[in-house]
Amino acid sequence: VIIFAAVLAIVAMQCGRTESVLWLGFKIFGYTYGAMIGVFLIAVLTDRRGNDIANVVIMVTSVLMVLFLTADSIGPLQEVRSTILSPLGIEKISWKWSIIIGSIWTFGIGVIFSKRS
Repeated sequence: VIIFAAVLAIVAMQCGRTESVLWLGFKIFGYTYGAMIGVFLIAVLTDRRGNDIANVVIMVTSVLMVLFLTADSIGPLQEVRSTILSPLGIEKISWKWSIIIGSIWTFGIGVIFSKRS
């Protein structure tokens, strides 16, 4: 009970810093739903069947890619991101693009590692 109370207290403090709990929910969904949509698109749009383990790994890399591109980071990650995006004239990608980025990443990499059924 004490651990759960501590977790709730931390969540409450973080929600106090955000502009809206609704926007926070949208941001959280953006990180995970892109990967799920990408795997769904592989199943629906191609005649290939992905490897189950490969799909899970690709979904995890999709979440990490979206976090890398959209999250507010400091230090070395920010330097790497700005090195990649600055030639394109982009400083940071808005979190509103996270589902699209995750879907494209998962679908693109997933098609490469899938096999014909």
